[in-house]
Amino acid sequence: NTSVTHTITRGVIQGTGTGVSVANVGANSCGTTAATIAGNQNSGVITVGATAGTQCRVTFSTAAPAARDCTVTDSTTTIATRATAVSTTAHDFLGAFVAGDNVTYVCLVR
Repeated sequence: NTSVTHTITRGVIQGTGTGVSVANVGANSCGTTAATIAGNQNSGVITVGATAGTQCRVTFSTAAPAARDCTVTDSTTTIATRATAVSTTAHDFLGAFVAGDNVTYVCLVR
């Protein structure tokens, strides 16, 4: 007989809040025109603006006690993506996004 002990750490789902926003930041941002976002602090989808971009910054409506853990996927184009915490109220989603790509995210509070 083998005994295994495993600790499960779970993230906290935050209230959906009043909404989230997406901004174009950096030299090669979330498209040359404004990206759009639909969703809340826990999950959503960004539609990349015209042309292309590599950095979409999502700002959440309420601060988390610690940085969020987010996963991000480009649901339109097969590319590598990465989520990087900026603060307790913002996260950057990075990748070689094409205009009109749907970039989905799921975020939990640590």
